[in-house]
Amino acid sequence: MDDVLEVWLEPGYDQGRIGAWMLAWPGCFIWASARAAVLERAASAVGGHLDWLADHGEVLALLESGLPRVVEEMPAERDGAYERNACFRADHRPVDAELLDTLLRRARWAREDLLAIVARARALTDPDAVLGRSRSAEGATAAALLAPRSLDEVLRHVGQAEVWLTSRLERGVRYDGPPPEDDLDTYLAASRAWFEARIRDLQRREPAATAIDGKGEAWTLFKVLRRYVYHGLDHLEELDRRLAIAEGRAAQLEWRRGPDVPVEQLARLLILTGRAQRARDQQRLASAIRDATDVVSAWDGDRLVAFARSVHDGVMNGYVSMVYVHPRWHGRGVGTQLMARLLDGRDEVRFVLHNAPGTESFYAAAGFEPQTNMLGRPGRAPGPRC
Repeated sequence: MDDVLEVWLEPGYDQGRIGAWMLAWPGCFIWASARAAVLERAASAVGGHLDWLADHGEVLALLESGLPRVVEEMPAERDGAYERNACFRADHRPVDAELLDTLLRRARWAREDLLAIVARARALTDPDAVLGRSRSAEGATAAALLAPRSLDEVLRHVGQAEVWLTSRLERGVRYDGPPPEDDLDTYLAASRAWFEARIRDLQRREPAATAIDGKGEAWTLFKVLRRYVYHGLDHLEELDRRLAIAEGRAAQLEWRRGPDVPVEQLARLLILTGRAQRARDQQRLASAIRDATDVVSAWDGDRLVAFARSVHDGVMNGYVSMVYVHPRWHGRGVGTQLMARLLDGRDEVRFVLHNAPGTESFYAAAGFEPQTNMLGRPGRAPGPRC
């Protein structure tokens, strides 16, 4: 992999937020309320995306660096209630048959995962009442910030989006399959089959197809596909977060206290969260684990999904560092439990920490407040700080 992470920025996305597209992995996307925060989160979004692909048997190289480089910045445009989204220069690339197969395969995986989550959710008593969702500005997906939808409404919307996306490039086409008001399983199978058939036909005829829709938004075949993959992943993430909270999934993890954390596991977690440079010196990592006063980790089976450490004197002052949560566990209550367990029994200690952009509300919930009278001396050890 290159030494930098290429990012395409879309300011104004979804009513004033800033979106970041990682087009080397079409459909990989993250957003935040500020530029610094979205760039900070970009590498973690890629890590979660690559981990999800690996779970489906598509193993790609992990990032060697999480340092972002903005390739292009194109704002979304508002026209009343309608939003015209960015069409980057990279969106004009031709889509060959191999790329099309890859993206449609990933979209099918997202659909299969979504339907599996819906099946689990429907086993709950009154699932639509149980699956309430947070409106946290930084913690939710774009889809989760909308007015709450029932499970059936989410599924119906997913199918309707397939029809809508197809019509961006071929305004005259009409879907004539089973309607969304009928059996949802039948409708979703039909809408996906119709989308794939139309897109495959278009790719054979015009692999670099472009169009301007009725709202004046520019579209290309590649843009339709990246938006399609992202849309499926966005609603998958939304429902999985809602179900994780309803199931109390964070409490079901195995929580450990102490330095018995294999350095290889911590190194992988660092890479997935966008801290690949910090994972290179595993000897330093081993020392950071061993020499900490307190270490808390969370495990999903044999997989490390959260880690935090602190160094303190037990009575007066201390420092919290290396707070990491696996990107696919974000927004599921894991970080909150991680901090609570790390600070448990240390009420007398005054802790300080360095926070990444966009994490202020997370640490505020753990009792941390902004400080203006702090000084720091950078360490002289080689390599990045942990």
